[in-house]
Amino acid sequence: GWFVLFSRVMLFIVLGVVPLVLFLILRGGRENFNDMEFRVRYGFLYNDFKPEFYWWELIRTFNKVILIAFSLISDIDVKILGMTLLICILIYYSLTLHFRPFSKEEFNDIDQTASRNFMITIFMVIYATYAKEIGQDMITSICFGVTIVLNLLFVLRLVFVLAAERVLIILEAASKKIKFQFVHNLYERMQKLDLDETLAGRRTLSMKRSMELEMVRKNSEGKIQ
Repeated sequence: GWFVLFSRVMLFIVLGVVPLVLFLILRGGRENFNDMEFRVRYGFLYNDFKPEFYWWELIRTFNKVILIAFSLISDIDVKILGMTLLICILIYYSLTLHFRPFSKEEFNDIDQTASRNFMITIFMVIYATYAKEIGQDMITSICFGVTIVLNLLFVLRLVFVLAAERVLIILEAASKKIKFQFVHNLYERMQKLDLDETLAGRRTLSMKRSMELEMVRKNSEGKIQ
């Protein structure tokens, strides 16, 4: 019906047109990556990646959309669906291992860990589905338990890494502020020291001139007498 046709058209737009348009924008604006206006508009697409992998966010988006599209197919067998998703994740995981596109190594590690966890989760779901079909409920429970623990550990690690990065940013900002305050105070002290030296020099010069005038006055009085 019309809903299926509409879904296919939207899927084509999301999978083909949108990534292509964004790729052309990024490719044409590579020289403007450091421009503030360009970064505000499109920086979310390339900020986290190495310069040569500015297009990697499109690969990630494309991979996610494919996974979602396959997941929405309701008339496909669970095991076939799981194997298809497993192949897609495995391809993406192999690419990340080879290219390591993120500018920060911890982000590469997190992305690869997420892919591994996803593959293990899919395998566990397939295994649990098969175990349930043959009446092995204990194995099904174990599979779901392992999946929950594995993903919980990943979430905790992700929270820890993000929190640690945030703390480092705060400490760096505080360090710069303290350093700036120290430099500012040092500059003020140097200015005050220069001012004191100038005033002292002026007082010394004034005293010297007074003594010279006093000597001239005494010499004049002696000549008159």
